[in-house]
Amino acid sequence: MTRQPHDQFAKQYLTELLTPHGQVEVSRELTSEVRQVDIWFLPTSSTSTAAQEIGLLGQMTSTACLLEPFRNATGIMAVRNCLLKLFALYSDL
Repeated sequence: MTRQPHDQFAKQYLTELLTPHGQVEVSRELTSEVRQVDIWFLPTSSTSTAAQEIGLLGQMTSTACLLEPFRNATGIMAVRNCLLKLFALYSDL
């Protein structure tokens, strides 16, 4: 569930931007605890054009990745929480 307007906007924007280039899953639930990642992205095989079309975001999404957009600068706890989500996802794969 999206709590902040910025969070909802970021998820919708990234979904629309990345959908032509791969599979986008919004608010993917992780099994370790009740956690969700904002965006789980799996690129299609033809992602070489994505880096050119959408620039730095295309380079970042050239492989499977999690995206957690933040409205403001993050603190150390937010970074640690993102790492926990990443490790939980690796354990699910």
